[in-house]
Amino acid sequence: MKKIIFAAIVLVANLYTSYAQNTVVQESNFAFGKENYSAWVGSVEDGELGKDAYEKYVEKKLGFKVKRGDAKHVYISEKISFPAVSANKRGDLLFFVEEKDDNKNGKLDVALAYAFGYDIVVNTKDYPEEMKKLETIMKNYLLFYYTEAYNKQIKGLEDKIKDLNRDIDKNKSKAKGLERDNDKLSKKVGKAKAEDKMKLEQEKVNNQAEIQRLNDSNGLIEKQVNQVQSEISAIKTKISALK
Repeated sequence: MKKIIFAAIVLVANLYTSYAQNTVVQESNFAFGKENYSAWVGSVEDGELGKDAYEKYVEKKLGFKVKRGDAKHVYISEKISFPAVSANKRGDLLFFVEEKDDNKNGKLDVALAYAFGYDIVVNTKDYPEEMKKLETIMKNYLLFYYTEAYNKQIKGLEDKIKDLNRDIDKNKSKAKGLERDNDKLSKKVGKAKAEDKMKLEQEKVNNQAEIQRLNDSNGLIEKQVNQVQSEISAIKTKISALK
């Protein structure tokens, strides 16, 4: 019983650690093209998905349009009214996503900044309340990204299960065909001449061996299906831990 309780504690701890790592952000002076802005910086594992998730997040969750900025990998929502960060000042919401891993162990930088003007950027020193709210926006984006990423993984695994099940069905169909062939051979054996019976019996043996091989193959495939289903369950648990 103690071992079970300990395992449960470890699982919860691991899930919490995973959640915390996914949403870790830090304030940093970050380059958005030629300009440096105070920003919340986090990380993702897939640059293309990071970009797509940001566009979806801003348009669906925040209600703003997103367009490509002048600098590569920079996305901007211009002159927006953004009460979630500032109740009375319009500004530009800037997002950067790195698309190439520069020796960061598979992690890519993402950064979020909010500028009231060319040289007036939300930061903790001058705009602590607004910067704290922007941190929440950034963390919510990361939660949205990782949910998208996990769902993408699940979709890939579900497609894999479909392929495996198709292989199982094909093997079953082949085995049934061979069983029908053996039924026909059995009838032929009863009517065959002595010199032909051995050949027919050998054909039956060969068919039975192939049936066994197909059944054994299905057993292995079913284990793969179970393993993939376990992977899906583990990913769904990660998604639940994000909420």
